[in-house]
Amino acid sequence: MVMSTTRFIQVYIVQGTLCVFMIYVGIKMLKRNPKKRLNQIFSAFFFLSGAGAPVINFIYAPIDIPLLQGLVEFFNILAYIVMTMGLIFLLLFILIIEKSEKVINTPKQIIIIVSYAVLLSMLYIMPDTAVVSIELDSINYNPPVYVQKSPVWYPLSTAYVLIITAVTLVLSIFFSLKVSRQFEDKELSKKWRYFTIGVILLWSVALMIVTTNLLAPLISPTEVTESTIRLVSGLIQLILIATGAYFTYYGVGKQV
Repeated sequence: MVMSTTRFIQVYIVQGTLCVFMIYVGIKMLKRNPKKRLNQIFSAFFFLSGAGAPVINFIYAPIDIPLLQGLVEFFNILAYIVMTMGLIFLLLFILIIEKSEKVINTPKQIIIIVSYAVLLSMLYIMPDTAVVSIELDSINYNPPVYVQKSPVWYPLSTAYVLIITAVTLVLSIFFSLKVSRQFEDKELSKKWRYFTIGVILLWSVALMIVTTNLLAPLISPTEVTESTIRLVSGLIQLILIATGAYFTYYGVGKQV
């Protein structure tokens, strides 16, 4: 296994820290009332977006066998799908708060979850989605070794997920603002605003990931520049996710 220092930091240090934090918050949320549907849905966001996606990255990041490139690309897409599905649970949580659990009942919840899963799974049948090449590197290593490069997403797949993400973000903000107007208690209304800000920050990460995977290779004159851009982007994503997760938990975590 050969991995650059930048990629190791991005995958195992940055995402590892995030994974531990999100698992902790998810367990804390679930322990309050394990049988309550709202708690289950809210904690599912923390487990999928903050833990599920990084764990998948941990698995495929060390693979440097050219014959397994297809498997690596499969896992790369899966990690994005799992992270985005976590955010769908966040939208579902908002819908239940706004409409009530009687309106957004279990069958409707399943329909929403399955619909998004199908939409995101379309990434697997697109002609060009993402490439994670495994190439022989004779410049940085002597003797040459095979190295897994950073993911590169194609314009079509990037546009597809950006549309899905943008639409879902707009829906999340729309229904979140509707909930905010229902509160008569100023303190609850203030906390819900923190929750809304957290939602925006978290969805912005989903947008940032795919745009970085598309633009970083295009605007970088050298591999070192690309690695630097990806590292900076990863650190910003870590800050946004940690802040967004804290805001969402602070906003409603103690009330459900």
